[in-house]
Amino acid sequence: MRYANLTPGAHKLSVIDRGGAVNIDDFVLESSYSNARPATHPGATSTGAATALPGQNLVQTLSVPAGATALSIVVETSVAAPLQLALLDPLGHTVGTASDDGSGTSTLDAFVSQSGSYVLQVVNLSLGPVSVSTTVTPTLAQ
Repeated sequence: MRYANLTPGAHKLSVIDRGGAVNIDDFVLESSYSNARPATHPGATSTGAATALPGQNLVQTLSVPAGATALSIVVETSVAAPLQLALLDPLGHTVGTASDDGSGTSTLDAFVSQSGSYVLQVVNLSLGPVSVSTTVTPTLAQ
């Protein structure tokens, strides 16, 4: 769908689900600009991979940059398996935990108060070994 000859100024586009699946491939804004100054933005995403034996606690050190206000963490397994996650700050205090239902994907969003080395602990609660991949993205203040 194309909208042409819009007047200058702010416009609002609403996508409303009226039942059933909705797929949107992309939005193309021609001859447009924004003067928005969001208070935060995503930082560089880091990834990791390892194999966890049953009951094993995988430990991954995360370097949190200055200006970070939060971390978004996604942990996926090669097969559906229950996981337990914990995020520890540089002083060893727990700043976030998460468990999943055994689907193989766990997420943890946590606020962080300082930069430094944080520790992500991933515990394999299944009966067999699983390959684990992690994706971590900080939220940075402007």
